[in-house]
Amino acid sequence: MAESDEVEMARQRLASLNPADEAYFLAFNIFANKLMARFALSKNPNDLDMTISETQQILNLAPAGHFFHAPALCIIGQAFTMRFKFRGDTSDLTQAVSYVEAAVAALTPEQSLYLPFVVNLASSLLNRYWMYGDVADLSRIIETSTTALSASLSTQSPYRDSLLNNLATALKERFAQQRDKADLDTALMHYQSCLDLRPPSHPSRHSVLGNLADAMLLKFEVDGHLQDLESAASHYVSALQLRSPGQDGYLLHLTSLGIVYQYLFNAEGNTERLEMAIGCYQTAMKHSRIPNLDHSRLLDNYGAALQSRYTPFGNIDDLDQAIQYLTTSSDILPSTYSGRPVTLLTLGIALVDRFTATSNIADLDSSIEKLSSALQLCAPGYYQRPVILSIYGRALSVRYNAKGDLQDLSLAASMCKDAMTLSSPKESTYSSTVASLTSTLLDCFYKSGNIEECQTIIDHCDRALASMRPGEPTVVSLQINRANAFLQRSRYESEKKDIDTCIAAFREIIPTIPEGHREHVRAHLQIGIALETRFKLTEDPKDIDESIAFLRVAHRKCKRGQSLYAPVCMQLGNVLRERFEYRYDDVDALDEAIVHLVEVEEILSSTPSQVDYGPSLVDLGVAFFMRFQAQRNKADLDAAIERVNLACTLPTLSERFSSTFDLASLLHKRYTQDKDLKDLVRCVKLFGVAEEQMPPKHLSRTTMLHNYACAVYDLGQYRNHLQDFNVAIGLFEKVIKDVPASHSYLPWMHLHLAVALHERAKRFGDVDGHHEAIKILRCLIETLPDDSPALHSVCHGAANIFMTLYELSNPQKPSLMEEGFQCYEKAARYTYGHSFMSVYVALRWVKCAKKLHHSSALLAYQTSFDVLDQHLLVTASIKSRHAVLLDKDLVAETSTLATDAMACAISRGELELAVEFSEQGRGLLWSQLSRSRTPLNALRSAGEAGRALASDFERVNAKLSQSIVPLEESLAATTGSLKATEAAARRYHQLSQELQDIAGRIRRQEGFQSFLRRLSFESLQCAAVGGPVILVNISNERCDAVIVLQDAPPRLVPLPNTSLGALTTLSAGYYHMLQTTSRVGEEKMREREVSVVLRTLWDTVVSPIVDELAPLIPRGSRIWWCPTSKLTTLPLHAAGPYRKGTLNLPNIYVSSYTPTLAALIRARRRPTSASTSSQHTPPAFIAIGQAKPASSTGPALQTVSTELALVQSLLPRSPPSDPSSFSVLDEEASTADAALAALATHGWAHIACHGYPNAERPFDAAFALKDERVTVLDIVRARGIGTGIRNADERETNTSDADASIPGEFAFLSACHTAVGDRNAPDEIIHLAATMQFVGYRSVIGTMWAVDDSMARHMVKAFYACLFASGGGKGKDKDKDGSAGQDDPWDCTRAARALNKAAKLVDKDLVSVDQRIVFIHIGA
Repeated sequence: MAESDEVEMARQRLASLNPADEAYFLAFNIFANKLMARFALSKNPNDLDMTISETQQILNLAPAGHFFHAPALCIIGQAFTMRFKFRGDTSDLTQAVSYVEAAVAALTPEQSLYLPFVVNLASSLLNRYWMYGDVADLSRIIETSTTALSASLSTQSPYRDSLLNNLATALKERFAQQRDKADLDTALMHYQSCLDLRPPSHPSRHSVLGNLADAMLLKFEVDGHLQDLESAASHYVSALQLRSPGQDGYLLHLTSLGIVYQYLFNAEGNTERLEMAIGCYQTAMKHSRIPNLDHSRLLDNYGAALQSRYTPFGNIDDLDQAIQYLTTSSDILPSTYSGRPVTLLTLGIALVDRFTATSNIADLDSSIEKLSSALQLCAPGYYQRPVILSIYGRALSVRYNAKGDLQDLSLAASMCKDAMTLSSPKESTYSSTVASLTSTLLDCFYKSGNIEECQTIIDHCDRALASMRPGEPTVVSLQINRANAFLQRSRYESEKKDIDTCIAAFREIIPTIPEGHREHVRAHLQIGIALETRFKLTEDPKDIDESIAFLRVAHRKCKRGQSLYAPVCMQLGNVLRERFEYRYDDVDALDEAIVHLVEVEEILSSTPSQVDYGPSLVDLGVAFFMRFQAQRNKADLDAAIERVNLACTLPTLSERFSSTFDLASLLHKRYTQDKDLKDLVRCVKLFGVAEEQMPPKHLSRTTMLHNYACAVYDLGQYRNHLQDFNVAIGLFEKVIKDVPASHSYLPWMHLHLAVALHERAKRFGDVDGHHEAIKILRCLIETLPDDSPALHSVCHGAANIFMTLYELSNPQKPSLMEEGFQCYEKAARYTYGHSFMSVYVALRWVKCAKKLHHSSALLAYQTSFDVLDQHLLVTASIKSRHAVLLDKDLVAETSTLATDAMACAISRGELELAVEFSEQGRGLLWSQLSRSRTPLNALRSAGEAGRALASDFERVNAKLSQSIVPLEESLAATTGSLKATEAAARRYHQLSQELQDIAGRIRRQEGFQSFLRRLSFESLQCAAVGGPVILVNISNERCDAVIVLQDAPPRLVPLPNTSLGALTTLSAGYYHMLQTTSRVGEEKMREREVSVVLRTLWDTVVSPIVDELAPLIPRGSRIWWCPTSKLTTLPLHAAGPYRKGTLNLPNIYVSSYTPTLAALIRARRRPTSASTSSQHTPPAFIAIGQAKPASSTGPALQTVSTELALVQSLLPRSPPSDPSSFSVLDEEASTADAALAALATHGWAHIACHGYPNAERPFDAAFALKDERVTVLDIVRARGIGTGIRNADERETNTSDADASIPGEFAFLSACHTAVGDRNAPDEIIHLAATMQFVGYRSVIGTMWAVDDSMARHMVKAFYACLFASGGGKGKDKDKDGSAGQDDPWDCTRAARALNKAAKLVDKDLVSVDQRIVFIHIGA
């Protein structure tokens, strides 16, 4: 029969009775019980509401003393209890206890209803205890139940089993609070008695089975015996077999079984158990719909299981789901519920884990908030209080690392220590408490450096691990903390046995940690740190390599955003930097290190209070310093000091003495660069602080004292105080005595001691000091292997000392000089990691050889060219390379290196070598960029191996060419990311090195031994195929011209009547005159002054050369000028006597210029229009003009549009021109982007606009277009390194070794200053005209100074008229220069003759002499 029918029958029965009869009350009892039974099935709360209201009416009929008064009270109490469980309204619970208490109070123990009413009271009190956690409720249950059990009726009572069950549950709960083992033992006894009273057919047997299992779980927590867990699992399974889904108890037992499986997982580490637990919870969730306490318990444990699964597998979805469940549970639970602290604890743990995974600080703050609430809710004796304290402490410690608040660290330590005092080694939570404490103590140690903390950590871990089973989740954390304690102690006390113990421990730990486990990354990180630490002790390279391997695993498995990502990147960067430091040829290691460390800075700079932020700044600063040491880019040193200085100001910085030492070292290095006494004084003071604070056995102490000694030595040099030298020497001697003989820095220590002894002897007359210094140095040179990183520095230092002693000796000892030059030769050997010093030493060698007229001078120059070239290649940015040439430590030598080398070779009769030197030393930057344009057809013809090498070279070269790093000064300006800049620079270095390796393989092929090597004189002679090339060398040593001929030895023309000083004065005066005589009415004076300059050039430079050329070539021939130094700014092409009856140079020869011989050779190799288009199709011609650019503040150009129209009108018309071949960009259309795009698709170009030189930053020289300026770098980037423009109809052919990829032919630059280069490095020939030639234009017209646009149009008209005139005025040499036949009007090689002729034909009244000679021709 349905419950509804039974309720109605009971109602009808009740209605049929008289309320005054006893039977009425008995019928009501049946009716009320039927209502509550129907609710149990339907969950319709109306049944409970009706029960309560109807029974309250019955109480009016059954006052105190009435036989039904107590039962009515009990019925109401029972109904309130059920409604509380359903709705969670605590007022219902209060009512329930009140009514049942009144019912029990109305009876005596001897009355038959007393026992069932005590059972109901116990049930209500248990619910109230679980809600509020008041132990007094448990005591009341124990008191009343014990009384009831002692009653005479109890032994035969059908309620005895329930009394025993409730009493046992109260005892079990009191044990959980007060940990009195007697309570648990008694509870187990009562549960067993209850079970005995409930046979398998008993409807409530499942309940006592579940309670007994709960007690067994508690027993396991106390005793740690796995059989207790197995017993609990067995009891839960038995209970579930007695229930079906939807029945009371089913959900509870299923959840409890999942809890047991979780316990088994925690004890055994078997993930199958965890999956079984999750399976239980997933099934339970299907049947749990009501948001009550049972649902909350399910959510708690399901969330905890998912959080546990996250630990070994790292699936963030598990963690997110866990937090969602736990948050929902905490929302369900009343604020006073006794189990709420555990829910908040589990939620707090999950939030800390998610912070670790994502670095979202909000999760960490929320975790601490939850844990703080949990701690406030639990009483001092609460059983989970130790766990809450330890997790709370650990979360605070994690926040200290994230935010750097020392109060968090202090409170964390206090919390964890309190947790330890409350924990027993027998408790299952003991290991996690120890893990939290030891992690926090490690953080405290990092801050305090108290070495005793390490032993405390080791002892705690040993005690906990001794009682743990393999596989327990916290075993790994404890093992890692223990190993870390040994690691930290080894760093402070330099004990190798400690670091060996640490590494051995990690080697055992790591194989036990699966990928995805939350400790997997940390273990790899820590062993990487440990191996690096041992490397510092033993310098075994295997340790540093293995460290990098472990850290790379950690880096691969760690994602950006996770809390360990920054520490992993930081450590990987540090170890890579150390590998560079150990192996100076591994520059890629340093590049990669900086990329990682820059990324760390970018991550942590948003939260500068993070504990790792300070160390990350120091690490990046040290890496920048290492790069400065290699490349000597001052920006790197300044960046290093800026970062370390900032780190030293951070309150969270640990091991402040180490950062103080680093800052002192950097300031000392800057002092050696800038000689700023403030840096030296500050660094000595900081070294003193570091010496006082650094532990005596710290790993870095030896290096710190060595650097301190170097600073004191420099202070002695500045103050000339003997005491300073004595202190420095004493420190050097102490350091040398303390370090092992295998220490990698020992050679430098000996070197610096020798230098100090030598300097003290030189200043204060200690002869023995000289002898001791020489003895030390000779011993080092004899004993150091050739591949020692120290050999470079030792030989350099020794060379300087030997040279000084040679000069001081009386009589002089040539043997000392020879020994010095031998040392220079060794020291100048190129080392990738010491590229700057290689250059510096080579230049010192040059200086000494030049001064002493030593026979090694030519070798010194050649070595200087080689190492300077390599050093520039190490620097990725082309602007940075330019800055390197102007480095204050190098510029005095590099600015004249090529001219001085050529002068030296000329003095020694080596004219061919002189030409080679000039070529190697000039236009270095263009030369390096042009290597990507090497023809490969010959290589492709050299069999399968040649084709493969050509393909490899093209592949890497294409990638290198596409990189914008060689062009841009800084990517950070455009990307906003320093990491992107450093990563691109690293990629450039890698590609550059790969290209060099391929080039090396090519050179091993027969016939390609000189591939990409400096050109021999025989190769350079090709430049003279169209006429002589005249190298005019201007040096302080001597001035000469060397004429290069195609098929004859070079001719020397000494120029004794000029000098570098005279030409410098002439150039300055000439340009000053041009600037100061531009007003109306000053034309005659200007013309006279110009004539004086041209006459001076003729008399001192050009006339002797013309005399030498006269017998060699006929009048009207073409010649090419290749001037050097200040002569690059003067108009050699227009020189002449400028007297009546005499011929000026333009009347004798047709002059062109070339930046270098190689540039002219490349121009000749490029195809002409005849080879790229049919005779009837003119090449694409672009005319670009801009009269009033937005970037200009000067007057608008008045004739730009007229000039462009004039150009178009003068183009060849027979055969008729294709209108589509000529395009114009002017006015609004001539934007920078449009112009660059046009230059990429047109072989001929005419540009009329403002031109802006930049004598200090020549790569910023620019054309001013409508919206912005187009710089030298813009043009190179738009046309590409090693790429060029193509005519629309150009065919993809490779028929010769010509650079067929660059068909650009002619460019006329009708703008001011387009051939004005670098004031400080004129031999680099960096200007707009040279740029146009470099990017592919064979023939270029540029300007040497300002252009008057009103006169320029006349020159333009005369030039194009001559260029396209029939025959073009060509001489008999018409085909020697690689030009097309005479019938081709589009032959760009006619430009030089056309310009020469135009200057003669133009109306002299319309165009002044300076405007006739301002235009020069460059190229073929």
